[in-house]
Amino acid sequence: MTRSVRDAVRGVWREAAKFGVIGALAFVVDNGGYNLLVFGLPGESGDGVMRAAPVQASVLATAAAALFSWVGNRYWTYRHQHRADMARELALFLVANGVGLVITAGTVFASRQLLGLDSALSDNTARIVGWVLATLFRFHTYRRYVFVDARPAGTRRTVNIRHMGRKLWMWRREQRWLWVLAAVAAFCCLGTVLVFSPGFLSPDSLDQLRQAQGKAPLTDWHPPVLSLVWRALIAVTGSIGSLLVVQSLVLWGALWVLAWCVWELTGRRGGSLAVLGVGLAPFVLTFAGVVWKDVHAAFALLAACAVALTGLRLRDRPVRPTVRWALLGLGVLFLAYAMLVRKNAFVAAIPVFVLLVLALRPGPGRRTWAVCTAVLVAGLVVPAAAISRFAEPLQTRQGAQIMLDDLVHVLSVEELRAADVRPGLRDRLVASARECARIGALSDAYWACYERPADGLRGDAGALTSLWLREMSGHVPGYLQYRLRLFGTLLFETDYTYKAGITRNDLGVEVAHPRLEDLLGTYVNGMATDLRWLFRGWFWLAVALVLAIRPGRGAFALPARALGVSSAAYILGYLPIMPATDFRYVYWPALACALGLVLLWAGRGVPPPPPERPGAAADRALTAHQPADAGGR
Repeated sequence: MTRSVRDAVRGVWREAAKFGVIGALAFVVDNGGYNLLVFGLPGESGDGVMRAAPVQASVLATAAAALFSWVGNRYWTYRHQHRADMARELALFLVANGVGLVITAGTVFASRQLLGLDSALSDNTARIVGWVLATLFRFHTYRRYVFVDARPAGTRRTVNIRHMGRKLWMWRREQRWLWVLAAVAAFCCLGTVLVFSPGFLSPDSLDQLRQAQGKAPLTDWHPPVLSLVWRALIAVTGSIGSLLVVQSLVLWGALWVLAWCVWELTGRRGGSLAVLGVGLAPFVLTFAGVVWKDVHAAFALLAACAVALTGLRLRDRPVRPTVRWALLGLGVLFLAYAMLVRKNAFVAAIPVFVLLVLALRPGPGRRTWAVCTAVLVAGLVVPAAAISRFAEPLQTRQGAQIMLDDLVHVLSVEELRAADVRPGLRDRLVASARECARIGALSDAYWACYERPADGLRGDAGALTSLWLREMSGHVPGYLQYRLRLFGTLLFETDYTYKAGITRNDLGVEVAHPRLEDLLGTYVNGMATDLRWLFRGWFWLAVALVLAIRPGRGAFALPARALGVSSAAYILGYLPIMPATDFRYVYWPALACALGLVLLWAGRGVPPPPPERPGAAADRALTAHQPADAGGR
């Protein structure tokens, strides 16, 4: 550390120490003055002069403490940098303290009204947390906005820059906003965990929880990798909410990295904040804390995109090849998990994989593509083989339910009666067709209409597959009509837009904070009612096609196109295999397209990072991407 940096750090600590001393004395003035006015001098039996007016006494004591704090900070802590306009400075000082008071009261309100905590310990903890946050806010506001030198720019003192050294000044200017983004992401992550704790659980989620706890055999009806990861986390932490914490960390960690990349490449604070805002959108927040394979696949793909944009950020910098290969391995790990946890995520992962390679290996040749593809295949095949070999999940033949849907809805009852299958299966097919027609079920016949035998689909899967192959070749128009009708329902009548809490279960698992669940439901359901198009498949398919065809020429044209292609492929990939019309089948496209739109907006007018050239100077800079509000880096 250089001498100028050491002097700068020492100066900041001296300033913070003075600020702390003034704050402690102001605390004594506030509380001591209140007790003196209300209760009198210690040891005296008489009451204070304002015993009958404690509220007025509190206001007077607080005002005296604020005046003391202003005088102390003006003439001691910041004696070299206070404003010439004393009235304006005092007004800003009072505003800063008012905001600090709101922060302190807000933590108590959140503890009482949102979390439902009313003990003395919780109240005091909330007050301490609020006091710490308010103190940090006041310290930053005092030195940035209140006690500043207001002289003209040509005569303004340069003692701060000289004292701190230009290197530290530039570093702080670059790093401060990253810490702000990190604080926002951490706060949102904590809020997600609190709202969804211990994780919203659907019937599918509960089934996987039973497998994770060893209360049900491990099967491949749902991805066994999710159950195994959950089992490992429970073994380590002892809490079923640990998986919620991990998926929240992946979501907000990926968004923070993406926001970091946007800030580094464009210098636009609004664009970086908008990236974090994607996680708070109703169509994203609706399932953000639901333990679902669709959600895990979406967040894993998002994390892979974050790794890819990190490669774009490092494209113009001298980075060791091992670092690039390590980032490629990390991105492939996320992509492999997405495909393991959601089989049809393969079509969505390929465009992201191409983005990953192009970002980390500019101008890749055939050998590079072959090596990267081999890494992806190994990352997918090795875990799948290990799970099959050592965990030995029970084979359920779950894919046969798609063929069951086609047979029941495409063939007539008479054709099903004449089907060349064993009598028991034939009777179940006929009964299922009639029941689906009676209740108007367009899909999901296995759960809605089919008389499920004890072994599920394992005994019927072979016969259903053979019958499907024989019959669908002769009913192509009917098959296409049924699939297009079902796909149209997904696009224009998307349902199940919000998973409320935890499905009733025999495990004793309940939502930890019902009030927060109600607030989330009000937010999501209200937006789903007022802005229905945000929860419709047609809208996100249209956005995906626009991103794929016309991504523009900004800094993020390549990522935007990859996100559009990935989203469109994912939605269209459901055409032949869609079992239902739930919004979760559009969850990744909604998240990806929203991110793509934000990237296009943030990268407008900024050229993309130049590709790495052999022999390029090691110290070159992205001069075209310097932050407009930071004066360059």
